[in-house]
Amino acid sequence: MTNPPAYPPPNPTAYPPRPKAPGMAIASLATGVAGLALAGCLSFLPVLPVLAIVLGHLSLSTINRTGLPGRGLAVTGLVTGYIGLAASLLVLVLILVGTLTSPTPTF
Repeated sequence: MTNPPAYPPPNPTAYPPRPKAPGMAIASLATGVAGLALAGCLSFLPVLPVLAIVLGHLSLSTINRTGLPGRGLAVTGLVTGYIGLAASLLVLVLILVGTLTSPTPTF
């Protein structure tokens, strides 16, 4: 004789699985934050912010077309990508202005 289980087994059809956010939205957020953090280092080659912007737009189009969740991740990736791109371009402009206006040393 075995004892009956204390709780009934879960019904697999009771709760449908939640759809997951597209990987591009998560990648957009990650590259946007990394590009924002490294904006000063990436002044000459802002690869991460540009990648965040591209992935953000691609994931937003996928989310709008399919109705998947993750719109907030994609928008946050876009915002951080644009801010990172602006910051890296600002650092590049400041470097150029500082280089062009510095006095030439005379030896």
